[in-house]
Amino acid sequence: MLLSLLLVWVALGLKEENIKVCLWMLLLFVINIGLLVGAACVDLNEKFLIMVLSYQLIAMIVIGLIWIVSVIKKKKIA
Repeated sequence: MLLSLLLVWVALGLKEENIKVCLWMLLLFVINIGLLVGAACVDLNEKFLIMVLSYQLIAMIVIGLIWIVSVIKKKKIA
């Protein structure tokens, strides 16, 4: 996961605003790993795991859309 975030950052360009997107995705990843480990420790059912993974997917899509909108706004202003 860390390697993929680094590759995304390099692909986007080594700019400060792009690393912020990668850091938000890393934060979501860490939160979800914590939730998954907690779920494994207390033996919760599969519905909880599916909910956590779907939350991660939705959150990453939203972060990506926010980033795309901010890039478009910056290009219109410039």
